Amino acid sequence: MPLGDILAELGLRLILEFVVYNLTYWPGCLLLKIASLGHLELAPLSTFGDRNKGRVFDFSIWLHRDFEASVLRAEFVCLVGLLFWLLVATGVYFL
Repeated sequence: MPLGDILAELGLRLILEFVVYNLTYWPGCLLLKIASLGHLELAPLSTFGDRNKGRVFDFSIWLHRDFEASVLRAEFVCLVGLLFWLLVATGVYFL
């Protein structure tokens, strides 16, 4: 693979990940804050991919931090946002 193709893929991947993560995180954040009336603590988008310490397989939706309360993982917030966009797309399709 030539160097130009590798750089193009990395650039495209970074742009797509930035767009997709932001398009799913912010609606998910808004929906979860509204549904919990602001009582649910959400992890910031910058913690995407962080794991709980001491766990090899971490399937929890909570991110446990030292000396802080547990927060809902950024991956789960993105999943809620993705489900929101799927419902919007399904609604538009049937209308």
